[in-house]
Amino acid sequence: MFKKIDHSDKEARAYNWALFATILLLLALIIQTPARVAAKLLPLAVRNMVTDWGGSVWRGQANIVYQGFAGQLRWSLLPAKLLTLKLAADIEWLSPHSRLKTQAQWGMGQWQLLQLQGDVSPLELQAILPDWRLPPQPLALEQITLKYQQHAWTQGQGQIQWQGGAVDYVLNGQQQKINLPAITMDVTHQNNNLVLTMVEQQTRAKLALFTVTKDRLQSQLSQRLLAYSPNYRGVAEPDAIVVTTSQPWNSF
Repeated sequence: MFKKIDHSDKEARAYNWALFATILLLLALIIQTPARVAAKLLPLAVRNMVTDWGGSVWRGQANIVYQGFAGQLRWSLLPAKLLTLKLAADIEWLSPHSRLKTQAQWGMGQWQLLQLQGDVSPLELQAILPDWRLPPQPLALEQITLKYQQHAWTQGQGQIQWQGGAVDYVLNGQQQKINLPAITMDVTHQNNNLVLTMVEQQTRAKLALFTVTKDRLQSQLSQRLLAYSPNYRGVAEPDAIVVTTSQPWNSF
């Protein structure tokens, strides 16, 4: 007896392979597109910050100028991550005063930064905090991992080290001054929020707690922290929380 050949099954398999090959071809063409061509799809505000593009969508760089500070953003896509329905890239930021590197992932209603590390110049932070004045010592970011999914922080870990110094900052719309000691900021997450705990490097004594929600920054400042402010005259136990605020992000 001869086995009957199922032509419809063969045609379905051939169609699936043809579709798979077509998708791979399209992906290959897209990732080889020059970065300066693909940049036309970005919002105008982003394009206006870029003075030059180099490389391709797959691996390239962009020279950026923002609020008088200049640097270069480099990226390298990770095509294998597309199999998990995520867009991922190794990213590096280089400037005269800062250097950062991380792996970023987007997709499935979430974004994630993995193993973010490097040094950030406070001078460049003032580009996004124009009313603040920070000392020149760089902030050291150590193995920071963040995940934001469906309007909630679902992962947070790592540390930020800073040697401190004289800081002018804005709290509840008012300008404040403080002389910070060397500090460590421990990054964690709790109850779908990102939690930053500030402690003294030498003693690990707690100074402040910052909770990052979807659209607000909640701050709890201790007596120990405010004692470093030259104009503060409050009296309380060192660990007592003496100032609590909640500010929308657009107030900074």
